[in-house]
Amino acid sequence: MLIAPPTTDETQRLALLRSLDLLDSAPEPAFDTLTRLVVQLLQVPVALISLVDEQRQWFKSRVGLEATETPRDIAFCAHAIHGDLPFVVPDARLDLRFADNPLVTTEPQVRAYAGITLRSSQGHALGTLCAIDHKPREFSPAELHLLTELAGNAQREIQHREAAVHARQQADSLQAMLAQQVAECTAELQRSEAALARLNHEQGLMLDNDLVGIVKLRQRRIVWHNRAMARMFGYRPGELTNRPTRELYPSEAAYQALGEASHAVLSRGDSYRVQLQLVRQSGEPIWVDMAGTLLSAETGESLWLLQDISAMRLHQEQVEQMAFHDPLTGLPNRLLLQDRLRQALATGSRAHERVAVCFIDLDGFKAVNDSQGHGAGDEVLQIVAARLLACVRGHDTVARIGGDEFVLVLSRLAAREECDLVLDRVLADIKQPMQLADGSETTLTASMGVAFYPEDGLDPTRLLATADDAMYRAKQSRRERLRPR
Repeated sequence: MLIAPPTTDETQRLALLRSLDLLDSAPEPAFDTLTRLVVQLLQVPVALISLVDEQRQWFKSRVGLEATETPRDIAFCAHAIHGDLPFVVPDARLDLRFADNPLVTTEPQVRAYAGITLRSSQGHALGTLCAIDHKPREFSPAELHLLTELAGNAQREIQHREAAVHARQQADSLQAMLAQQVAECTAELQRSEAALARLNHEQGLMLDNDLVGIVKLRQRRIVWHNRAMARMFGYRPGELTNRPTRELYPSEAAYQALGEASHAVLSRGDSYRVQLQLVRQSGEPIWVDMAGTLLSAETGESLWLLQDISAMRLHQEQVEQMAFHDPLTGLPNRLLLQDRLRQALATGSRAHERVAVCFIDLDGFKAVNDSQGHGAGDEVLQIVAARLLACVRGHDTVARIGGDEFVLVLSRLAAREECDLVLDRVLADIKQPMQLADGSETTLTASMGVAFYPEDGLDPTRLLATADDAMYRAKQSRRERLRPR
């Protein structure tokens, strides 16, 4: 087994890592969302956000692993932080660096590993976002690109913490300078030293900066805010003073929910932190990471720090949209279909209801592509997708899984007759003439295979395969719709 050496900037790297208050901290959605996405998108059993400390690697977020840390000497991530490129081990048992590593030979039995280095704004390597499999595998360029994109989100979150730490250090420096000046004052000023120290502490915390919005509240009304807070919400400097914070919330329900949740935490002397959606003066939504602490229980004063994370949330939503939806029709793809079907079967099992899985293949679609071009074919697929959505209920799922193949999941069926009504409407609507953008008109039919839970199968894979087989037999026999044999 090869032990990774310390990094060339080890002293500075460790000092920065420990200043961020990330080691041994509680789980946070900003990181846990990313590891869940790695597991879903790369189809691996384990995903970690690992921070490499002096003698250990500690997991800020983990999916599929019980341990919270391992010794640094055996950590794959300790090797990964020495480079900027993805660190990939397709089969650890065939790699001399890791073949006899206890993480490989015993639990958790690491066989394949891919890790992306997470760096500070100054380039210090703090840890990795990594994907782990229990069997050998190659990670494709597309998978490594996706892992790198998700690691970018984790790195930006860490760098936000770094910026906040820097702002706090500036505030501490200012406070120290003011404290020294107070010590040199006259005896009369010394009598008010305690009051001035409290004031200086507040002023240091309220330090104006361009990175973090800071606001002081009294009974949820704004009594002071810095320029960054005003700019973040589209107000002029000082314009938010004396306004109720209710104006920043999209609804009364959201305002009341935050108040109830934060009061319980602040009243016992703890800090409260949350990510939520607020609104700018224009009405435009804004996602913020907000942390608050109680200054005085008697006056109800509290201090809050806010960061705009809208860009990060938008990027996260775009990544999820690309990962789980068909780019042409916007329908769920095969990956999201599997998840929706599992949910429908779980609900059906609890409620003793049927679920229908309907596999649809368009008849004559290849002829449209060949005679009118792929642009016309794309239009046809979009029209069919819209018609399918119009036929089903709100809790049903319409998915496109490739080419001209669609799948319907009809849930909450008390009887098969409910399914028949929907499918009759689907087949009739598909037959209706389709007007294309170039003025031409085309007409198609469809072949459909149907499988029912629980009669024809109890799991998604079985039901999809059964419905696919029924659809193939329907197409071969020129019948519109068939059930399993």
